[in-house]
Amino acid sequence: MVTNGTISNLGIYTKEKGGFFDFPDMSIPANELTLPILEAAMTRNTGVGIDFSRGDGFAQKTSEFMIIRFLSADFFINEDGSFSAEWQERVCDRISAYGYEEDTLLEQAILL
Repeated sequence: MVTNGTISNLGIYTKEKGGFFDFPDMSIPANELTLPILEAAMTRNTGVGIDFSRGDGFAQKTSEFMIIRFLSADFFINEDGSFSAEWQERVCDRISAYGYEEDTLLEQAILL
């Protein structure tokens, strides 16, 4: 993940990083559309989603701030509250587990 604070790009590596000077194989702008689609594709094809535990190596220790900005678990839920596929439920549960959903944050703010 590379960000200057306002514009964030997701670095896509097709193999494990080997060192500090390894550059991503692709760089994709992260926004409200691309991040949920990439998360869905990763989860559906590999069984695990995007690794948000790594930052940019400088100011950002993790990439979890991108979840707050761009991901909502509701994106993967059908209008009737069901899931069309098992991977959708996995993505929804994974994103919800971070506790960054608007409803969760509002509940915590009200309790304070």
